Amino acid sequence: MSAPKSKEELHTLLGMYKYLSRYIPNLSTSNQPLRDLMKAKVWRWDGIHEATRNTIQDSICKNLAYFSQHAKLTEVVTDTSQHGVGTQLLMDGAIVAFASRSLSETVKRYSQIEKELLAITFACKHFHQYLFGRKVYVTTDHKPLEANFSKAINRAPPRLQRMMLAIQPYDLTCHYRPGKEIPVADTLSRLYLPDVDKEAESEGELAIHTFFKQIPITKKRMEHIRQESLHDEELSIFMQIKENGWPENRKDALVSTTPYWNYRDELVVNNGLFFQKGKGLSFPKH
Repeated sequence: MSAPKSKEELHTLLGMYKYLSRYIPNLSTSNQPLRDLMKAKVWRWDGIHEATRNTIQDSICKNLAYFSQHAKLTEVVTDTSQHGVGTQLLMDGAIVAFASRSLSETVKRYSQIEKELLAITFACKHFHQYLFGRKVYVTTDHKPLEANFSKAINRAPPRLQRMMLAIQPYDLTCHYRPGKEIPVADTLSRLYLPDVDKEAESEGELAIHTFFKQIPITKKRMEHIRQESLHDEELSIFMQIKENGWPENRKDALVSTTPYWNYRDELVVNNGLFFQKGKGLSFPKH
């Protein structure tokens, strides 16, 4: 996990430490330099802060639980921020391991549900030796993803299909919890390690690229549709939604988008083009 670069990130980190206080002896004393920095008028992360962070995180690692073949409950908690994903592995409620990674520029343009599912595929790959052959409960703060797990794979958009197929070897049950209840995964996704899983990214893109190649439209015509779509009032709204995510509740959605609410996970935006599951490419009105 990388060091915080602002008071906002430090606040997030301190929140995670508080949540994990049972793993950190004398937390109120050991994190004093970090709390002092929160009160300082000028942000300056120096040696004492880095040493404090390392000491606390060493304490957490030393007090983590060990993998247990006899654990009754195996849980993976995942979360995604704008720039990274984070995950933690728990057995019978005790934390066993953490992991995080950054997102490439391509993945940052994924819709929110796609990034949240990517976090789960990353967790399965990273914790494979702990998860394979076991019943695993996946916790996410993205409620639409919970519903997606109960649908047939062929009803999902192409990119989601690809990622869902990648995690089929695992016995997963997905359930939703509010973000405030999973502060560890949230912090890991914000203070991620600067590495990217290129293999996972390329797998997620394969189905979309194949889909494009099968569309019988010339490159010139495709570019014209792309440019017109960006200026189409309705399509541009959906592109913004897929970039920033849908609201949690239907009542908070724009009136023009509510007819699509029940099918929002079946909408795909890729490279300036808008697709609807079962209807193909959506054309601008003009």
